[in-house]
Amino acid sequence: MRMLSQEKCILVINQFRSLNAQIHSLHYLEKMVRDRLGPVAFFKQALIIKRLPKTRSGKILRSTVCKIADGEQFKVPATIDDPLILEEIKEALATIGYPRS
Repeated sequence: MRMLSQEKCILVINQFRSLNAQIHSLHYLEKMVRDRLGPVAFFKQALIIKRLPKTRSGKILRSTVCKIADGEQFKVPATIDDPLILEEIKEALATIGYPRS
């Protein structure tokens, strides 16, 4: 079972230093999703993280993050520049209850 088939977890890069700016950016993101995708499009959780790894393929990164969120074993893709970022994402997802059993 893939996490993104049932629910979506959105990762947001933290570009803001203050908590108030982070909260504002999450509200903006929620409004933008509803405006562009329609009133039934919404997400329940967004997670602000410090950084995302640079990679040539977003598809590989999305797949890897899904595996992390599902608690599955994952291999660090060769195209990711800093493998430690995946551990940071894993730790951040744990703060909101991932992986879920």
